Amino acid sequence: MNYEASKQLTDAQFNRLVGVQRTTFEEMLAVLKIKHAKGGRKPKLSLEDLLMATLQYVREYRTYEQIAADFGIHESNLIRRSQWVEVTLVQSGVTISRTPLSSEDTVMIDATEVKINRLKKQLANDSGKKKCHAMKAQAIVTSQGRIVSLEITVNYCHDMKLFKMSRRNIGQAAKILADSAYQRLMKIYPQAQTPRKSSKLKPLTAEEKACNHALSKERIKVENIFDKV
Repeated sequence: MNYEASKQLTDAQFNRLVGVQRTTFEEMLAVLKIKHAKGGRKPKLSLEDLLMATLQYVREYRTYEQIAADFGIHESNLIRRSQWVEVTLVQSGVTISRTPLSSEDTVMIDATEVKINRLKKQLANDSGKKKCHAMKAQAIVTSQGRIVSLEITVNYCHDMKLFKMSRRNIGQAAKILADSAYQRLMKIYPQAQTPRKSSKLKPLTAEEKACNHALSKERIKVENIFDKV
């Protein structure tokens, strides 16, 4: 399905078939247009169709050869251009919303793994957790469900390292909630909250367990964001 055909879809259909919301697609497209305006040859495939093809590769897990045939271009051309799309979006941070945070906002941070095809240089993308090849995606959202930013790194890395690389300033927020992978976040932001950790010598008290449960319950909204995008 090319970009022109997608215009006939409702927003719900677009989200299901393409894998991202229409507003997210337009945000990505704007980033690509700014980058391409700096110079370069005129591509055989429009930026709209190029982004559509790249998302189809990520979502549908088809081969480049199959997708290239659908769009009427050579496979090597699509591979080269899709890699440009991925790198451009990663470097930009793919910020979904530019609305600044307020002192009343509560923000939540989480990262998840995104499966990818096996690469030639496999070690950098190997997920020890799921025994597969993966990229890392990070979402920062408010308690109202507004997406502050989405970050993707091509090379697999720790959640906290991805947050540092993203260089997102969320210090204006009243409260920052994260899981145990972001323990060091409290050294950067005093208002950050992460689950209490237990040990053999110092098990968690009933009160600490209750606090962890309440924190996990409040953080569930960020998990729902990953399902949407």
